[in-house]
Amino acid sequence: VASGFLGVGVTCLFMMIGMLLFIYVQTIPQSELATVAATLKAQGKNGDLFLHYIVKCLPAGLTGLIIAAVFAAAMSSIDSELNAMSATFVNDFYLPWSSRTEFIKGDEGEEAEAIATSKSNGATSKIMKVAKIATIVSGIFLIGLALLIADFHAANPDTDLLSIALGIMTFFYGGLLGIFLVGLLTDERGSQTTTIAGLLLSTVLVVVISKSGWGLAWPWFIIIGTLSSVLIALLGKSDNGNKVVDSAPR
Repeated sequence: VASGFLGVGVTCLFMMIGMLLFIYVQTIPQSELATVAATLKAQGKNGDLFLHYIVKCLPAGLTGLIIAAVFAAAMSSIDSELNAMSATFVNDFYLPWSSRTEFIKGDEGEEAEAIATSKSNGATSKIMKVAKIATIVSGIFLIGLALLIADFHAANPDTDLLSIALGIMTFFYGGLLGIFLVGLLTDERGSQTTTIAGLLLSTVLVVVISKSGWGLAWPWFIIIGTLSSVLIALLGKSDNGNKVVDSAPR
C-alpha cells in the first residue's frame, strides 16, 4: 500500500518537473533550452528535454549526482527483475516438477509440504544453483531483447518506444488485474480452468480490438481486458470455496 502512495508521489513529482520546464521555456524564449525544445518538438521527442536540461543547465556536480542516481535506479530495477524471474522459475516450475519433490497430486497442503521437504532435505544447494542459472539465462534473454529493441529504434527513429512499451503491457495487464480482483473479492468463484481461460481470452480479445481499426486508445485495453477476464473467470467454481482452514493453535 505504501509503495502505491509513493508511486503517486513520484508521478506528481515528474509532472511538476514537466510543468516547470514548460514555464521556463515559455518565459525565457531566447534561451538555449527554448531552442532545443523547439527542435525536439519538431522531431516528436519532447521527452528528451529534461535530459538536455540536466546536462546543459544544471551545475556540473549536481548533473553528476543525477546521472549517478539514474544509473543506480536502473541497476536496482534490473536486479529486482532478474531476481523475480529466477524466483518465479524456481518456485513455479523447478520445485513442483523436480525429481526431489514427490507427492500425490491432490491436496494443496500435501504439495506445499512436499516442496518444503524438498527444500530441507539437502536440496538447498541445488536449488541455489538452479536459481543462479535461471538468473543468467534471464539476463541473456533481457540483453537480447534490449538489443532487438535498440536495432528496431535505429531502423525506425521516429517511433515512440515508450508508447509501444505501454501499449504492449496493456495487452496483459487487464487479464492480470481481472484475476487479482476475482481472487480478492470472492472465495467461491473462479476455478483454475476459467482463470487461465480468462487470462488468455482477454489477451486475445484486446489484441483483436487493437487490430480492428476502431481507434480506441491503448488505456482502454486495460479496462476491456479486466472486465472480460473477470467475467470469464467467474464462470467457474473455486475448489477452495468450501474449504475451512483451521489455523487455531492446539
